[in-house]
Amino acid sequence: MAAFRKNIQGRFEDVETELVRRLAQRGFGVLSRIAFHEVLQQKIGKKIEPYVRLGVCNPGLAYEALEAERGVGAVLPCAVALRELPEGAVEVAFLRPEEAFVLATGERNPTLERLAQTVEAALREVVDELEVA
Repeated sequence: MAAFRKNIQGRFEDVETELVRRLAQRGFGVLSRIAFHEVLQQKIGKKIEPYVRLGVCNPGLAYEALEAERGVGAVLPCAVALRELPEGAVEVAFLRPEEAFVLATGERNPTLERLAQTVEAALREVVDELEVA
């Protein structure tokens, strides 16, 4: 499976806030935030459910990945998507880093595989532990 997905019960804003807080606890910062629902409304007048893409990064791990293979920069920072679901939940999803690194570089690299496993484990922990009161 190329992506990891989990549905979290709660309001969209609360899930996003808690996700960002928990990512920070694990050394990940948010480098970018794209609110697709706002951009599509502004640019082409189309409405969709709240849908945000966060570009998240652990600087130390990103540095190691770039030192191992500069081409990996094409998929950095890691993308974490949040999408409001109709039943009062939010889907949180991210592309598995190992898959993304292979897409970017065209090959497997032992150093990148190790880093990808570290990043994926941290992201999975954050999402698996994510609960909103």
